[in-house]
Amino acid sequence: MTTNNELSRDIAFSGHYSYKIQDDRVILCISQITNHRPLDNISGTLAIELKGYHQDGHYLVLASTTIGQLTGQHLLADCHYDLVFQMPPAGSWQLALEVHEWEGEQYGLMDQQFFAQPYYIPEEAPCSSEASPSGSTAALNEEIPLTDAPVNQINTKGESKPAIPKASKKPKTSTEKKAPEKKAKASINKSSQEELLSVKGIPKKVVNEMIEQRPFSSWEAVLLIKGMGPKLLKKLRNGLKLN
Repeated sequence: MTTNNELSRDIAFSGHYSYKIQDDRVILCISQITNHRPLDNISGTLAIELKGYHQDGHYLVLASTTIGQLTGQHLLADCHYDLVFQMPPAGSWQLALEVHEWEGEQYGLMDQQFFAQPYYIPEEAPCSSEASPSGSTAALNEEIPLTDAPVNQINTKGESKPAIPKASKKPKTSTEKKAPEKKAKASINKSSQEELLSVKGIPKKVVNEMIEQRPFSSWEAVLLIKGMGPKLLKKLRNGLKLN
């Protein structure tokens, strides 16, 4: 646990903050989240994120949740959030607690506090219930959700490449069936409710939240939709696109 530095932002963390990781969950504890603006100045929708920053420059959202709006000169005290945790790839990560505010078109960063102790993931995931050097017992068995970081900043070390099938020498005949046409992806920002509901596995409540909050500028923002989690987003990415 650590104590944040002196705050200078309108919406900011106060007091102490900490995290505790257990398997695929993380508990975030925050003393206070304060809106320092005038009394009649209500914030936009706020989102809390736990981010991991790698030494090569890219970052990953490890956990996130929306917490609604906050009236000016008011605060949320003794906050505890039990969230789904996405284990980052092997390496040393600098973790940061962040609060973002919806500004009409995208979320803007309002406050960011880094934890002093780096979070280290060994090359091989722990295979027993004993804690790893980072204090986590989660196995590396799921992909990390994609971000909109530049391609040259994404860590591709250790990724396997799909094998390229050899072309068949058998000549085509008139009896061969044509491959079915690939269904077009539904646009999160532009498609109708009916088109979005046609995507396999998408809940209706998520579609309603999606339509109400759009447009979205990144997949990271889509991940903050109520009811949307990393696993669901990974499943829906085959049938969705941003624009």
